[in-house]
Amino acid sequence: MEGKQTPIILIRADGNETLGMGHLMRCLSIATALEKMNVKCVFLVAQEQAADFVREKGFACEVLATDYRHMESELPLLEELATKYSPKCWLVDSYQMTQEYLSEIRKAAPVYYVDDIGEQIFEADGLINYNIYAAGLEYEVRCPESMRLFLGAGYAPVKSEFVSVPYPVREKVQNVLITMGGSDKLNIAGRLSLCLAECLPKEVNLTVVCGRFNSHLEELMQLQQKDPRIKIWVDVPDMWNRMAQADIAVSAAGSTMYELSAMGVPTVCCYYVENQRRIAEGFASMIGMTNAGDYSKNPDEALSQMIKAVSELTNSRREREKLSSRMKQIVDGMGAERIAQKLCDI
Repeated sequence: MEGKQTPIILIRADGNETLGMGHLMRCLSIATALEKMNVKCVFLVAQEQAADFVREKGFACEVLATDYRHMESELPLLEELATKYSPKCWLVDSYQMTQEYLSEIRKAAPVYYVDDIGEQIFEADGLINYNIYAAGLEYEVRCPESMRLFLGAGYAPVKSEFVSVPYPVREKVQNVLITMGGSDKLNIAGRLSLCLAECLPKEVNLTVVCGRFNSHLEELMQLQQKDPRIKIWVDVPDMWNRMAQADIAVSAAGSTMYELSAMGVPTVCCYYVENQRRIAEGFASMIGMTNAGDYSKNPDEALSQMIKAVSELTNSRREREKLSSRMKQIVDGMGAERIAQKLCDI
């Protein structure tokens, strides 16, 4: 009876040491907004480790026990779950989806999917690309006229806390936040922490935020033991508080960029996978943020650019204020609510 009384949206996303946590985090923001509108969200994930993360956030979750890289193999399970839940719609956030996959689950309910690459267009009921560069991907020309398009940073699914927590640009820099994604396979945070600890004034502390799937976690913990200025935080539940305490942030160009922008934390970015490149380039071209480049191809150059940009921001409150203001103009923090309202309007 519950499924008939309360609208249900099934959310298909994954997170692990390979994928990182970006897909799950943005879907959790949307789910939080949906539940405030009295819509129940049930997550569908391939692995138990992702399910643990979702349940810790207070959401129902079904574990498919499948290979997330081969999504079509889970279609029989999704058919059973569609019968069990009678969803209002599906929300799919994965780089492994195919047209056949979406077409099959669309038989049970409308399908909306998250895209941030724009290389292949799938026929569905709606598409969400909240990235700063979305307008340049010509979705209106490439998608069927019947598809609903939610495009641009106005749809960035940022939690309300990133807007509601006050953020002052302080006179002196006392804390630099480093966040390179949940997994950070290249250990950018570790290497950058060491370099910044050497070149920044002694009164500046370094806060590294990482995820439980970080394969370099032991190395990071050793850095914390060796240098009291370096603090390591794992799976931070209140990221907005860490950002509020930061005078400068250095971030991989993923979803975290929109959270930093909503709060207005002066940021330096880099990228290490292709889907981050456009975000980094978009922020650089639109608001003049320093894009340190591709760490996976030119690690030493990217590291040098990050250190230089952080040093320059440390020495100029005026530049930090200007960058903070420009970032806030990009993201207003209402994106998750806008997506949730659109899904409720189906």
